[in-house]
Amino acid sequence: MKTKLTIFVALFVLLFGNFTYSTAQVDVTLTVENQNVVGSDFFFDIYLQATSAPSNPLYLGNADFVLTFNVDNFTNPTISKEPQAGVSYGYCTFVPSDPSGSNTEITRINYYDNTSPELNGNEIIINLNGPTPSDQTAFDGRVAKIDEQASTHRLGRFKITGISNTSGTAGLQWKTSGSGTVTQVFSLDPVTFNGSAANINAVNPDDVPLPVELTSFSAKVQGSAVKLVWKSATEVNSYGYEIQKKAENNNWTKVGFVEGAGNSNSPRTYTFVDKNLVGGTKFVYRLKILDIDGSFEYSDEINVEVKPNKFELLQNYPNPFNPSTNIRFTLPETRNVKLDVYNVLGEKVATLLDRKMEAGFHSVRFDASQLSNGIYIYRLQAGNFTQIKKMILMK
Repeated sequence: MKTKLTIFVALFVLLFGNFTYSTAQVDVTLTVENQNVVGSDFFFDIYLQATSAPSNPLYLGNADFVLTFNVDNFTNPTISKEPQAGVSYGYCTFVPSDPSGSNTEITRINYYDNTSPELNGNEIIINLNGPTPSDQTAFDGRVAKIDEQASTHRLGRFKITGISNTSGTAGLQWKTSGSGTVTQVFSLDPVTFNGSAANINAVNPDDVPLPVELTSFSAKVQGSAVKLVWKSATEVNSYGYEIQKKAENNNWTKVGFVEGAGNSNSPRTYTFVDKNLVGGTKFVYRLKILDIDGSFEYSDEINVEVKPNKFELLQNYPNPFNPSTNIRFTLPETRNVKLDVYNVLGEKVATLLDRKMEAGFHSVRFDASQLSNGIYIYRLQAGNFTQIKKMILMK
């Protein structure tokens, strides 16, 4: 038997060669976004996008992000990572494969702490000393997973000081070849944890003026609503502001629009109140700043936590409705929730919810396309709390 096995192995090697583990190639696109000037400081963000995803996402390891810039338009420039008030990870938005618990925050802190920018003549060199996981749990909870979504996976925001030629431009251009340090990104294999170089598509940004120079963007909780306030110092060809929001772990959605001032050299203040809080207690807001010609930039993101102070069943909207409507309710605490619908005879026609739900603002869509016209009653039970309201189906 031993002789036969030896012959089989020798034949396999002869025919197929030595077997080695092969890692699928990862393609990554690098972009520079949100270029902005405040006083004599120039700001920009770096984003990553794995264009080979979803089959081959980028699990971000070590990297060098190298750009050239118009150093002659600056005097004694310095570069730094831009911090963000209230968090310890600057503007990093990376998320690991396992975002549960505190994994996302720890991942962002690790990447932020291990990102080191420096200037070398007309070169911007941003070095990332990526994670080195020792087991699968560490890999899933500490390594950033970059997928195919654009303008989502931000390494951070960076500031260059010392603008001296206000009529010039920063002139950012990616350096992907030549002597010295060049742009390179390594992807960690999800099985072996080894790193391999990704294929890079580095997209050079346009040198165009931003439509708006924002000086502040803030949020204030007002009961069960959030009031956003932002100020602009100047506006050039400003079309307006699209207000975007996402609940925790959800996608961005448009929640409103405020018209811009067109062209203005004087400070302006804008406000927007979001009364439609649905999806938990934690929300993120940003502004999509639109130019008249269709170009746009995004503002900083603002994190807001709003906790309801009481159990409440709200009036459905729209009402009357045909054939569907939204039923909203608030929970100040986690509770077992049951939401039923009855006809005027007291007969139950639908159970919309019957499960444990977290504290926050919630909404359920009720489809009455199979029911006849008339008045219906919906009842919310959350622990010892019960509330009833009426609604009208009018086809």
